[in-house]
Amino acid sequence: MRLAAASSPRDLSGLKFDGARALPAQVLPAYCILGILAAFVTFTVILTDFQYAADELNGPIFGMLALAGSGLVLRGLGITRIGSGIESIALFTAISMAAPLSAVIMASSNMPLVDQWLAELDRDLFFGFNRSEVANWVASRDGLFWVTQQVYHSLIIQPYVLLAILYAAGMTGRGCRLLFAWGLTLAIILCIFPFFPATGMPPFFLEYQETFFGARDGTLRIIGRQALTGIITFPSFHAAAAVLLGWGFLRVGKLGPPMVVLNLLMFFSAIVAGHYLIDLFAGGAIAVVAIWTADKVIGSIEGPVHFTQSRPISS
Repeated sequence: MRLAAASSPRDLSGLKFDGARALPAQVLPAYCILGILAAFVTFTVILTDFQYAADELNGPIFGMLALAGSGLVLRGLGITRIGSGIESIALFTAISMAAPLSAVIMASSNMPLVDQWLAELDRDLFFGFNRSEVANWVASRDGLFWVTQQVYHSLIIQPYVLLAILYAAGMTGRGCRLLFAWGLTLAIILCIFPFFPATGMPPFFLEYQETFFGARDGTLRIIGRQALTGIITFPSFHAAAAVLLGWGFLRVGKLGPPMVVLNLLMFFSAIVAGHYLIDLFAGGAIAVVAIWTADKVIGSIEGPVHFTQSRPISS
């Protein structure tokens, strides 16, 4: 039976739990992506020689479950913005963990490397572009290299800042779109990655080679902390994430323009990290498709917007 919420959100003693409100339909597409990735990892561990490192992953997984559960409860009690924000952080983190675990499994297909082909595409499509020359030029300038590294690693914190802002502002529709687009982008990239494995062009400034080649040659068969390393070169998820975050920050007021610029810089910083230029544009194109898909899917779930509503219209 569906119970009504208290008439006043400030009257905590009168709050009643509403199950339908706890898990609205807009967030279900993101949960579907997480379910697919989690099922893929689970069945791989059950059916193949991959092993699950319970001592390394159970803690974070149970922590995310507890966080998501608390968010659902808060939202069901009518504390919508806080509950949705907490749940979004747990859901985002879970998707971001499931994706690299899936990538390690997919890398075990050990298909031929395509670095030479990607390097040729860079030269043919981008007027002789050579990633090594650019990376060496940047690395020879300490200050510029340091800035590039900080911009590149801003991916670690940016999504959490954006989600917190979106849900605090009541922009739940945009938050749900971001979560679904993020998961869908990862899923598409994961489907492409096994057929176009690449190491990237030296010099290398990130430690992912051991994980990548371990997955390929069979020496890495433990799904644990080491498997959480990003190993995908083509298409670049870092570039895709820059597009997703830039789109997400567009409607956050005065903070929007500088964050869009930061993500434009992050897009190209992936070159220094080891990516070919073609990786960036492929990743960016996938992100655009994912944003369009998320807008259509979430929009169809939300239905027509009624402008007589007193609450802010989600975007």
